[in-house]
Amino acid sequence: MVQELNLVGDWGGFPAADVVFLRNVLRYMSPDAQQSVLQKLKSVLKPDGYLFLGAQETVPETDPDFTLVVTEKAGYYQIARKSA
Repeated sequence: MVQELNLVGDWGGFPAADVVFLRNVLRYMSPDAQQSVLQKLKSVLKPDGYLFLGAQETVPETDPDFTLVVTEKAGYYQIARKSA
C-alpha cells in the first residue's frame, strides 16, 4: 500500500509499517523537524521493521531508540530491542 502524508503534519491513522524509505529527506529539515519525524516513525515502524535513510543522513546519536545495522551492501535502522 502506498500512502502520502506531510511528514511534519499529523500522522493520525497511519498504519504500522514494515519498511520506510526516507532517503534524502531529513537533511533538508531543521533539527527540530527531524526529531519530530523520527518520533513519529517510532510509533509506526514495527519492531522488526526497517528504516532506510540517504547515505548522508543518520539518526542522531542522542536517540538510543534506533539501532544502525550495517551489512555488506547497505545500512539501515531498526527500533532498538529492549533488554528484558
